[in-house]
Amino acid sequence: DEELWKRLGLVAASVAGVGAADTGYLTAVKLGQTPLACPLSEAACSKVLDSPYASIGPVPLASFGFLAYAAVIGLVLGAGKDWARKQELQWLTVAMASTSAVLVVLLWGVLKVPC
Repeated sequence: DEELWKRLGLVAASVAGVGAADTGYLTAVKLGQTPLACPLSEAACSKVLDSPYASIGPVPLASFGFLAYAAVIGLVLGAGKDWARKQELQWLTVAMASTSAVLVVLLWGVLKVPC
């Protein structure tokens, strides 16, 4: 049982690592540090990154995602076998899922892009 939770923790940290890489890349693109490479449609990706929803003031929204994913990695790896019982991790992941749902509504309903 303990080994299963350890493996699930590594899976959770790995998924968060992919999210951190994605949001880190999007942050770099938004800040003009990296060229945009979009597999679906560069026009659609540009529309999203250039929209008023892509930043909070001068700070790219993706940078908050990067920090959230990094926090998940830290909480999972830092808690060891008890990672699933960490209340901070539970609240953070609920907040991240809720934010993602709102952003999908903005993508599809407001910006009308399939990203």
